[in-house]
Amino acid sequence: MKFTITQKPENGILGGPKNKTILICSNTGSYTITIDQYGGSRQISIISPQEGITKAFLSIYYDLETLLMLLDGQFYPVTHVFEDGVDITLSWKRRTLPSYHSADFMLGAQNVLVDFNEVLEPQLLFDWSNLRNELDLIHKVVLYCLSSVEMPKDMQCTFMTEIFEGLSELVHEKKPEFILPKIKKGDSKLQNYLLEIIPAFGTLIFEREMQCNLEAFTQILVNSRNRIAHVKSKQKRTYLRDGQNLIYLMKMSLFYRTILFQLLEIPEGLYKQKLTLRVQAINDHKVTQEFLKQLSECIDK
Repeated sequence: MKFTITQKPENGILGGPKNKTILICSNTGSYTITIDQYGGSRQISIISPQEGITKAFLSIYYDLETLLMLLDGQFYPVTHVFEDGVDITLSWKRRTLPSYHSADFMLGAQNVLVDFNEVLEPQLLFDWSNLRNELDLIHKVVLYCLSSVEMPKDMQCTFMTEIFEGLSELVHEKKPEFILPKIKKGDSKLQNYLLEIIPAFGTLIFEREMQCNLEAFTQILVNSRNRIAHVKSKQKRTYLRDGQNLIYLMKMSLFYRTILFQLLEIPEGLYKQKLTLRVQAINDHKVTQEFLKQLSECIDK
């Protein structure tokens, strides 16, 4: 069986030519995966002795597709899908989840952190498959937060913030040297976890926030989460407003991706320069500058 899917950005082209072929062997069979990027589009083909699109076959594809999204920061729109030469594009698009359509703020070459051609190997795909299973709902929620699903940005930012509680616990399991704090009665577990995981893994992304007031910053994130998740009425506490939600959706998406890169042992040298440029562009935004000024004034906690 041969399965081929072609992707292309709606407003832009993909760089190339790039080509990568890997062989995946599992208890369900063997799969030859080839990614060809040329002419502005990307073609992914999977060849297997198995007949028909089985559950195992689709699992291989979606492991690959979600791994590529981590590297690229976005899903590229599907233009054509063929199964053994038969066009199944329409049926494929009908069953594609809304979370596989990226939000406009995730689109563009500036959000690509790692070139798939440099890192894609069978072991990485295997490790990602296992990690994805362990992340479970965490990763599913992240995909919806970064998708084009029509949802208020403050809600998306709330759920994106919330995932760092579970992610912190998973990081601790994977990296015991990362020690979670003991939570005193009445203290916010989410804030205490953020106060640990940001200095441990997010100094480049949140350097400015750390310089201004990390405790106040994490309290604002928690206030924003509480306001939405607990359906609070108007409060005096400070929370993210208007464009600030979008700014921190973008920053936390970078934070989430780079934490996973470290868990997958992708060398920092492959993405640090691109990450630095992306963070700088976000920090230069007027909304970010105004928020950081407010933060440096030690606003209420």
